[in-house]
Amino acid sequence: MRYDFVGEVVNWYNHWLKSEPLAEQNVEAYNAFLGDGQWLVTDELPMQGNQIWYLANDRVLSTELVDEISTVIYKYDPANPVPSHGGEIYGEGDDHIDGSFDQTEIQSRDDVKVFTSGVLNEDLTLFGMAEIELSVSSNQPNTDFTVKINDLHPDGRAFNIGDTIFRMRFRKGLEREVFMQDGQIYHFSLPPILLSRIMKKGHRIQVEVSSSNFPS
Repeated sequence: MRYDFVGEVVNWYNHWLKSEPLAEQNVEAYNAFLGDGQWLVTDELPMQGNQIWYLANDRVLSTELVDEISTVIYKYDPANPVPSHGGEIYGEGDDHIDGSFDQTEIQSRDDVKVFTSGVLNEDLTLFGMAEIELSVSSNQPNTDFTVKINDLHPDGRAFNIGDTIFRMRFRKGLEREVFMQDGQIYHFSLPPILLSRIMKKGHRIQVEVSSSNFPS
């Protein structure tokens, strides 16, 4: 189904140039699922209510908060960055392509930590901004932290649907650098991820955490 771009433009010009009332406005976004795209329209956000998901050290993504404090550790080498495979590519050249692709090969790396939810019992609409928070520590003065959200299919393929990145030395703003102290724990929010996806019944939600998404 094609979106009526021309109708939207005419509606806007008629309002501001002819003082005609604007047509009813809804929140609209394209929702893609393996090529079966559709326009998702709503007059209320969030559509299915806000949900909070937690990461656990047993690689589980859950809506239940575990009481005990857990730690997930990985060793990251900047000389061997985690490559971008789809997503929004900001680098130059034709060696990387935007889009949604199976991430399972990247997930085999030791510096990519993957957290997986249980099987969805019904379709779940992810529509809006996903706010991401992490508590981290590092033995280096500066590093990046990346988060990727995937749609895990029953056959094991994991398609990326959104990602974000944060550079720790700019956590106080771009105007000044503030470096990390070895052993200190830092709690911070990453730039939110804009999602428009219907997670199908039988699928799982995945979250990847690492320290690069190169060249995104």
